[in-house]
Amino acid sequence: MKNYKKIYIVGACGSGKTTFAKRLSEQLGIPVFALDNIHRHEVTRAIRPDAERNEILNGILKKQSWIIEGAAVHDYTKAIWENCDIAMLCNPSVIMRIYYITKRHISKRIRGEHHSWWINIRVTMRFRKQNFLQYQKFAKQYKKTIVNSAKRSGV
Repeated sequence: MKNYKKIYIVGACGSGKTTFAKRLSEQLGIPVFALDNIHRHEVTRAIRPDAERNEILNGILKKQSWIIEGAAVHDYTKAIWENCDIAMLCNPSVIMRIYYITKRHISKRIRGEHHSWWINIRVTMRFRKQNFLQYQKFAKQYKKTIVNSAKRSGV
């Protein structure tokens, strides 16, 4: 892993992307960026205008090293595929994803934070095979290595 400086971590909600990205960031000393915070305003959660989102993303992609984690399959994510050294797919079972989403929901509620449990469950249930096929297509198109991990956040 130490040879890779630009890492893209993908997978469904509750798959361990964020946990894995943070652990990898600590080990490698590479900054981590959440695709959700590129796509949406961090405070209001409103979707950013395309120009603003692209400016933020392009700024990150110009850095010497980065870890970007997210679930989105959009046209703008093609730039990440073009620039990454390796892509890592977090792919635990649906049952495990539901468990981790529920666990995250409970811990956030205890801390008094808002968490959209039902939205996350719906998203993870709709995260069909087609998303994984799209990841495979991008990896092939951009000649990137994609590491498929069924386990959650083991670095």
